[in-house]
Amino acid sequence: MNRIVGPGFTLANMILPWHFRARPREYYASFNFGDVVLDWTASPPTATASVYGKDGLVKLRQVVPAERYTGDAPAACGPIHHVSPASFFLLQVAVSVVLVAFVASILVNAVVVVVVPLQLLWRLVGFVRAPKLKRD
Repeated sequence: MNRIVGPGFTLANMILPWHFRARPREYYASFNFGDVVLDWTASPPTATASVYGKDGLVKLRQVVPAERYTGDAPAACGPIHHVSPASFFLLQVAVSVVLVAFVASILVNAVVVVVVPLQLLWRLVGFVRAPKLKRD
C-alpha cells in the first residue's frame, strides 16, 4: 500500500501549492522522520527542520528565520505564500483527475493481463473438448 500512496503524495507535493512551507519546491516524499531544532541565540532566532530518510541521512533541511515576528507584533499564524482559492481548487481537481486516471489504468491493465487471457484459455479449452454424442 505504501508503494501506491508514496507516488500519490509525491505528485501532490509537485503540483499543489503549499501555503505554509518556506520553500514550496523543496520536499521529500519517501519514508522519513524529522526533527526541529530551535536556535534562540541566533539573531533573529531560527528553526531548523530536518527530514531524515530510512537510512538516517538528512534528505532535506530547511532553516527558517523568525524575522517576521517581533515582540510588538500581534500574534498570528498566517500563510507564508498567498495562493488564490480558485487556482488552489483547480490544482486539487488536477491532482484528483491524475490519481483517478492512474488507478483506472491499473484496473484496465489488470483486466488486459488477467481476465482476457483467462477468457481466451477458457474458450480454447471449451473448443478442444470433444463433443458428447447422443445415444438413442
